[in-house]
Amino acid sequence: MTPTTFWESPACRSTSRLHYPLVLVAPTLANYVERVIALGRDAHARAAIRKRVLNAYETAPLFDVPGFVRDLERTYEAMWARHKAGLPPAPIEL
Repeated sequence: MTPTTFWESPACRSTSRLHYPLVLVAPTLANYVERVIALGRDAHARAAIRKRVLNAYETAPLFDVPGFVRDLERTYEAMWARHKAGLPPAPIEL
């Protein structure tokens, strides 16, 4: 595990907790170090985390790159259609 100090917002913490085991989300550096040491000593815990992350990778919308690209392209098409119609920028719901 590598400390990630840029995931500070509540939204990022919430998202990471949805897709990763809570043991990977540490509120402080000291807590992070404790968790890393504990995981280093517990092969079964590491295997369980690895399995959960791999399962999330295969099923979670966060990792659905083709779906993300599809939605992004639909958004661009809707933006372009508004532009061609002479409409100002506005929120787009798909």
